[in-house]
Amino acid sequence: MRRFLPLFFTFLLTPAVSFGAVANTNAGNQPPCFMTSSANPSGTKTFASGSGTSAASVKSYLQNVIYCPTACYDENIRITIPSAHDSIVFTVTATNKCKDASAQNSQQDNRGCAKGQIQPQITFNVPEISHWLAGVLVKAQQLGPKSRCNAGISDLVNSAFDKVSAGNDAGDANLVKSAQNDLNAFNALPTQAPPMENAGTDALVRALTGLGISEPDAKTIAQSAVTAGDLIKALQSNDPDTISDALKNAAKTAGVTLNSNLLDDIAHLTPEQAAAKVAALAGIDTGQLGGLAAGFDPPLGQTVPPGGVWSDMYKSIESQYGMDTFAPGGLAMFGKIESGGDPNAISPTGAAGMFQYTGSTWDLWSSKWNQAVNGISSPLPRNLRFDPKVSSEVTAYYMASNWQQHGGLIQQSGMDTNAA
Repeated sequence: MRRFLPLFFTFLLTPAVSFGAVANTNAGNQPPCFMTSSANPSGTKTFASGSGTSAASVKSYLQNVIYCPTACYDENIRITIPSAHDSIVFTVTATNKCKDASAQNSQQDNRGCAKGQIQPQITFNVPEISHWLAGVLVKAQQLGPKSRCNAGISDLVNSAFDKVSAGNDAGDANLVKSAQNDLNAFNALPTQAPPMENAGTDALVRALTGLGISEPDAKTIAQSAVTAGDLIKALQSNDPDTISDALKNAAKTAGVTLNSNLLDDIAHLTPEQAAAKVAALAGIDTGQLGGLAAGFDPPLGQTVPPGGVWSDMYKSIESQYGMDTFAPGGLAMFGKIESGGDPNAISPTGAAGMFQYTGSTWDLWSSKWNQAVNGISSPLPRNLRFDPKVSSEVTAYYMASNWQQHGGLIQQSGMDTNAA
């Protein structure tokens, strides 16, 4: 059996602990559990020699401790070596900074990895690694505190672990010493990681891959602002039939073909199994009127004031349909009145989107728009009510048609998108 000297063991000074082969894990990718476990990770974990423990299991343990607990927890991890030198011990002390440790409450307490949130911290305390002839190879030190949002943390820890293990295996003190470079790089990380602007999209991708969808297809589906809002609510329902139907619709809209057997398998999950597979979404708040928390690209649930981030789009569409001649700024005003500028708003009666179209009104006017613009006399899919650009074009066409019909009387050129 190959002999591995676990990270922070006394190198060649005392008998080394034997572990299995080191696995090349890609720890930089956030695991499906990322910031979703409300369980306090505090406790002690011992990896003993000769018990079938592998270096891969040590690294997997560290990755889970670093990334899985909700953003409520700040952590300190202390690594120690018992005097017998036959094991490595990790002692985790976690402090809950929220009123409640659930992923939902971490959002309410403004803790997380998205822009403007308070990022959870982690600190490592490591002992000295020394060689009887070469002296101190890795000094005893405290690493951090650093943000747990940084996906590179476990990569650096794993790299240091691998160098110490490989150096012990080869009897190469210099290789072990090079592990200090990884620890220095850890200490050079910024205290606050760059905000995860797409935290919501990333969570949705992890939930979809948890259900068995390939990562490329999951990314394509998750990045569709048209379907992501409805899909994420369906996934959070934990109802397998609802999830399967929503996935089918979202995939069709995104142009992705899903295996029918996969959808059948999802439909036959228990609610508990479904909840476990989409656990990455536990901290995403669907909020009022179907709006979603920040952290999606394209943005979902964003309240837009008149002008707002849609200003250039509004101006272009108003010019295209002649609204700039009779109601400049009308789209922004109407969107603000109807939904507060939220392209994902859903009313209690089912009116949807920025302009709050009912299904029948959307069918009528999107069909007229489609005939006028594309020469196709059929309504657009109703989920396009959530698409800011398409719904704005239909609305501009609607208002311009009314303007012409009523001979320039601006008070008659409005519209009732909530009409049955």
